[in-house]
Amino acid sequence: MKKLIILLVCLFSYDCFAVQITKGRSKTSNVTCTMPKNKFVRMANHDIGIFLRSYKPRTITKYLKEIRLCGSLTLYGQDFATGTYDVEKKIIYLQVYGRNDVEYVLHHELSSIILKMSKNRWEIQGKFRNFSKKPYKPMNMWGDISKINWMAEKHRYLKNGFIVPYAQTHVENDLNMIAAFYKTSYLKSRMKRAAKYPLIAKKYNIVKKMYKSL
Repeated sequence: MKKLIILLVCLFSYDCFAVQITKGRSKTSNVTCTMPKNKFVRMANHDIGIFLRSYKPRTITKYLKEIRLCGSLTLYGQDFATGTYDVEKKIIYLQVYGRNDVEYVLHHELSSIILKMSKNRWEIQGKFRNFSKKPYKPMNMWGDISKINWMAEKHRYLKNGFIVPYAQTHVENDLNMIAAFYKTSYLKSRMKRAAKYPLIAKKYNIVKKMYKSL
């Protein structure tokens, strides 16, 4: 692994934090990350800055030590992931390959780390289950997943408490989607629109409360 940069983000002249941004080959028992192209790394840097500046420095310090940039990214041998995380090491693995949703993916993955480090994790997950009219259904039970638009907002999912179909695959994914729509700059309007559905609004309030306590 080759260290790329320490990205320093200053919110005020006296209020700064540092996050280690790395790139390079890395392989763990479940994650394989290859070297990204430099042009895609440069493109990602802007959105990484937007992501970091949306949190208090102490929040980033507590929950995130490193963002590792990858050319290709596989999780348990599957290449559908554009991001994943290691909660123990506080690392987010991020695939950069062009105009992918860097800011969204970072918020999505960080929300998993925040959830798993929360003392209220099981209470939060229990409430998400209670505010879902349909049970969670793993991807292997959806049939041909290539035909599903996982990010589409559809009435039949929204009324059942799922902001998009992907949210129904697992309770953690459900929270990830609400958190990512809440925090990602270009998805905030979609979050507010979806929150008109009562069950979505309840989940949204749980996430807002969780983030305000950070």
